Amino acid sequence: MKKFLVAVLVIAMVSMMGLVALAYDVAPNGDKWVESATLNDDGSVTFALSESEFVGSHGAGGYRFAVFDAKPNVVVEGDEGFWVHFNGTGAIYYLDSANGASQTAPADKFEQGKTYWVTVVGLDAAGVWRWSDKPFSFVYGAQGGSDEPTTTADVSTIAFAVASVLGCGALAVRKKR
Repeated sequence: MKKFLVAVLVIAMVSMMGLVALAYDVAPNGDKWVESATLNDDGSVTFALSESEFVGSHGAGGYRFAVFDAKPNVVVEGDEGFWVHFNGTGAIYYLDSANGASQTAPADKFEQGKTYWVTVVGLDAAGVWRWSDKPFSFVYGAQGGSDEPTTTADVSTIAFAVASVLGCGALAVRKKR
């Protein structure tokens, strides 16, 4: 009976970790939402957003736009990762009511050679907020930005899963002795 209970508890813990990532709708094509970052003559940066992948679909009802000088939390316990993006928590530049296929951030927000991350959270036509777990990154002063998604592994969730499995394994070994 105890083995069955331990097995059920392990399955329940692993299942709960999977539910955390599904708290809000994460779009599968989020790495295509911000297409580029262009350095303007006055030092400001214009970000081009994809009309087909974001503005016309996931951001049809408007969107929130944030630029961070440190990589923002993506997936953490609960739905905190969503709220960091949604509220622009810690952002150096944030718009809570944006629309259109481009946004321009002023030059005084950036330092030459530093890496920045851009996130957008869109309100689709059905009134559902959609976000991406793949922030766009670019280096200020370099033309074009990066179209490659940044790494988004959440070490704390992985560590929790490993500790849970090892803990249950230790209980099973202890019972056999």
